[in-house]
Amino acid sequence: MAMNTQDTINLISAGLGLGMKAYESAVRLSAAGYEVPGLDEFQRRTLQLRNLPDLPEGNSPLPAEARV
Repeated sequence: MAMNTQDTINLISAGLGLGMKAYESAVRLSAAGYEVPGLDEFQRRTLQLRNLPDLPEGNSPLPAEARV
């Protein structure tokens, strides 16, 4: 897919806008007393969750209709 200069500018602008929204959300959550982890802490916690063993079959906390 070929991108011209305007497409590149639009993509960068959208990325910056998304980053600003994430930052603003983090500031609001922090001001409301919620813990907002930094990137390193977020990645560490995510890795811990991914390394958890799967639940045994039939022990899902989700209702049957929500399981895929």
